[in-house]
Parts: sequence; structure tokens; C-alpha cells
Amino acid sequence: MTAPEKHDIHRKRESSGKLFFNQDSDNHYYHPLPGEMTVKHLNRIVDPLNHTHTRVFVLGANAKFATFPSTAWEVITDALLPDDAARFTGVADSGAADDPWFHRSAMNLRALFAQGIDPPAYMLARARRYGMEGWLSVRMNDGHARNQPDHPLNSRFYREHPEYWTVGNTLGNAWDYALAPVRAHFLALITELLDRYDLDGIELDWNRSPNHFRDGHYDEGRAILTRWMGEVRQAVEATAARRKHRIQLVVRVPARPEVARGIGLDAVAWARRGYVNRLIVGPYKGTTDYDVPVEQWKRLLRGTGVPVTVCLEHVVSFFPGAPNRWSHFWCMTREQLRGAAIGALHRGSDGIYLFNHMSRPADDPELFRELGDLNTLESTGRDYLVTWVSPEIPGQPIPCDLPRIIEPGGTAAFRIYTGPKPARGVLGTVFLTLAGPVREAHPGLYVTVNDHPTEQQIAGTSPVFPDHARLPFLVASDSFSRGYTNIEVRNGTVEEIEINGVELTMRFPG
Repeated sequence: MTAPEKHDIHRKRESSGKLFFNQDSDNHYYHPLPGEMTVKHLNRIVDPLNHTHTRVFVLGANAKFATFPSTAWEVITDALLPDDAARFTGVADSGAADDPWFHRSAMNLRALFAQGIDPPAYMLARARRYGMEGWLSVRMNDGHARNQPDHPLNSRFYREHPEYWTVGNTLGNAWDYALAPVRAHFLALITELLDRYDLDGIELDWNRSPNHFRDGHYDEGRAILTRWMGEVRQAVEATAARRKHRIQLVVRVPARPEVARGIGLDAVAWARRGYVNRLIVGPYKGTTDYDVPVEQWKRLLRGTGVPVTVCLEHVVSFFPGAPNRWSHFWCMTREQLRGAAIGALHRGSDGIYLFNHMSRPADDPELFRELGDLNTLESTGRDYLVTWVSPEIPGQPIPCDLPRIIEPGGTAAFRIYTGPKPARGVLGTVFLTLAGPVREAHPGLYVTVNDHPTEQQIAGTSPVFPDHARLPFLVASDSFSRGYTNIEVRNGTVEEIEINGVELTMRFPG
């Protein structure tokens, strides 16, 4: 591949949409059976993104091990022993007692190495062939098996140095970035990636997982990390000068500016000092956030030229601990992703960043020709949900809107950012998920949308709470406005009600 071909990433594409697709390090070596992976399987990861809105292909490079032929870090294949799939089962974070996921990934990575294939080099080059930028992503604090010190997903360096952990952090044990050996460990990885691969960007993923300092040590940690980010920037600039092209330094941080700063991640300071080129903002895990304050980020970043891009997770839930799998295969529906994307784009997000969506481009390619552009989304059916904020500053909980109990005669108000005012004729429905026995109707329960009345319909069963009712209310098409949609629920019955879910759907005839 010639140099001009490698870096002609701005050539004309088929549409104006913009997606950033993160193929994270847990998942891209899972298929096929252990030890059977070839370049054909790598092609299946990248190729479906061609002729879509995807402009940036982001590939995960590590967890607690490297997932490439590293000399600076232990490689996940180092943890393998013959026929040792059992050593990789029972990962607490996976929610399964018998999960071969990581063993299979490591076996397939070993098979690629044996064929002389460097997977990141191969996939980044293939992404560039299709006009995409190629980035590598570094998980700054992978949380898998963090409460199982002897688990093989934990590297020897991690197991042998518990003094480097954030013992006492609310989220559990993790690397403590207040300590120089931890920072040196990760700078060695970042430097190796810059030296080894010809990148368009390198992402530091501070959202995986956001427990980088001990509770109560965030102010000192913030100052330490800001100085260290300057060192990383110097390494990136040195490599860019040697390679004679720009390399972006990108960070992924929590969706709320005050939370990011409060846990030691002063992304605004990083931008103002010229350390970073882009912020990716979104939740930690457990849900997609439908109310990311893009406008607040842009005010804080005014004058820096640093864009903000909203990240959509692969799951969505109403409150912490609520179910977050909405279909038999994909955790979020196509309509839910559209709703989250259109809201973010309308608020000024520079594109949409998709995290943990794994093989969805191959199975749902049409979605990837919609999500990156406001114009392509405006006439599509979409769903919006009331969700919650993750993470929080330890000791400073952020109130959740749900669950909500409404006493007889009481009201409850919710608001959802729905974006542009929908076209006339839109068919809107508010769905309330109610705890308790499923009943077809709830006389005396009233819903308004932007002060317009709605019409209650016959209830069904919730797709995520099988013992709860999902009660629909039809919304007149002239009820909607631009920006936030306000929903009020009034309990005119003689008993209290518990609301465990609030959704708003929009459908367009024809």
C-alpha cells in the first residue's frame, strides 16, 4: 500500500454521515471456534463498515493484557495453558458461571500470531482501504475479574503488585494512577503502539473503568493525571513528526463534565492545554444515556477547537440494576439507537461513537447507514427512554428518575430530549412500565405530553419486566416541540402506583 493510499482518509464518501465504531478488545477475536481464526474472519469485522456512515474504525488493543504481539506488556496468549478453557470460566463481570469467551479469544489470537498476522496492523490497513481513519484504543483500567486476583484475565504484573491498586475505591480494585509505576506501565504500552503501528489516532479510554484513584484522592489525582497527559501528548507529537502526518490523541470520559472532573479526569483542562484532539463522552456501563449535556461540554471547550462526540453503549436501562437487554440477540433495538443518536446529533455532537456493538454491522448494516447523520434519522421510527447517569462521584449520588412511586392524587414529571420537532403526522406513544399485576387498563391514570392530553390504550407486558404491565398512551402529533419533551403522569386512582419505566416512541406513516 503506497503512502498516499494509506492516508487518503478524507476522499469523497457516499454520504455525509459520521460514525466512530469501537471494536473493543473483549470481542473481536471471539469468533470462530478456538484456534480457527484467519484473515477472512478479520475481514468480516471491518468489511461490513464499508459504504456506511463509519468514518473511524477504533480497535481495542488491551485489557490487563495486550491483544497484539507486544514486547512492552504481557500478551493474553501468555496466560494460556494447553486445554485450559476452565481457567477462563466464571468471570464475575460476565454474569455467567461458564463463559468461554476470553479463552476462545486468546486461542484465536494465538492462531493469528502463528500465521504471521499482526491483527491491528491488518485491520487498520483494511479500514483505511475503505476510506476510514484507523485508531487504536487503550483501556486505561479494564475491570474484568477485578475482584478475582488469581483469575487468568489478570496479568502477572497486576497480580504481583496489589500495592498499585485503588483499594477502597467504590468501584473496586483497579490501577491507581497516583502511583508512578502505574503511569510508567501504561506509557510503555502507549509508546509501543505509536512506534509499532502507523495510526491516525490513539484513544485513551478512561471509561473502562473509571476508578483511577482511591476515594477521596481525586483532587491530587487530577493534577497528577493532567501532568501525565502532557507526557502522552509529547509522545504522540514525536511520533507524528517522525511519520510526517497528524496523529490524534482522543479521550473517552464520563458524560457529565462535573463527574469526569470530580473523579480525576479534567478533560477540559486537557483540551485547553492542547493535549487532546477530541472528547468522546458517554456512560460507564449498564445503560445508554439519552441526556448527554453536549451544550455544556461545548461551552466549557469554547475556543479550544476540540469537538465532542457522544458515545452510545450497546445496552439501555431505566435505572441501576434494571434489565438492559431488549431483544433476543441485540441488547438495544434499532429504534432505541436511533432515538439516542438523533438527540445527541441535534444537541451538537460531532458524529456518534458506538461502543461494544460487536458484530452488529454485519447483522444490521442498514443501521450503520443511518446513525451518523441527522438528516437520515429525522424520518425514521425511533424510541426514547428515561435512563440514569453512570458513573457518579463516590459519595455524591445522582438521583434517578426511576423507579417512581406516585401517591393517590399525586403527579410525577419526566423529560426526554427528543431533538428536532418531528414532521406532522407522526404517531407518538408514551409507554409506562407499571409494577404489580398486569392489568389491561388503569382508569384514573392520566398522561400529558407538553401539556397536551393523551389517550390511554390497552396494556401489554413489558419486554424487559415480564411481570410488569406496559401501558400505552397515544400522543397527538401536534403535541411535540423542539428539544425536550415534557411528560407528566397524574395518579387519579385510590392506590399508589410504581412506575419502573418511561418510554416515548415515534413512528412515521408510509
